Amino acid sequence: MSAEHILILIGEIGVTVGLFYGLFNYLFKNSFNEAIDPLKNAVNALSDNVTNQTKILEKSLQQIEDIEREVNGHETRLQLLEHERTDK
Repeated sequence: MSAEHILILIGEIGVTVGLFYGLFNYLFKNSFNEAIDPLKNAVNALSDNVTNQTKILEKSLQQIEDIEREVNGHETRLQLLEHERTDK
């Protein structure tokens, strides 16, 4: 096989691949988008839910920390009162 035949063969393969790629893209682009859009919407909804849950958890954690501070303050007062009672 000469170099001309190889170049012609490569050109024919290139044109064929280009035509099939263009045809495939034209025929299946809409169905691909139709399949992907619901998935994209579901992922966005999940992302929003995770963001909301994170905010709720942060708020709950802050409430727990506030309660722990309050309880620690009460325990300290009780210990002081018990200590004063034992000193008398």
